[in-house]
Amino acid sequence: MEPSVQSDFIETLNQLGIDILDFELLDYQDSMEGHSVQAYQASVSVKRKSTGNEKRYMCGAGSTWPADFEIDFRNGLFG
Repeated sequence: MEPSVQSDFIETLNQLGIDILDFELLDYQDSMEGHSVQAYQASVSVKRKSTGNEKRYMCGAGSTWPADFEIDFRNGLFG
């Protein structure tokens, strides 16, 4: 995961007043098999430790996943 994207996520948590230590990020590189050219698609899984709620977001060039996380958080997805 790019450091700038991770810092965007941390900034989002700070703005929401959420404890950073309550969240776990897992970075994935998913192989897109079956294509003539081997390709990879990046994603990140965000898990709130205190509730166990988790969601996977697509990331990479042009991704807005920290903003998508904020919307999901405000809508109660992470408890």
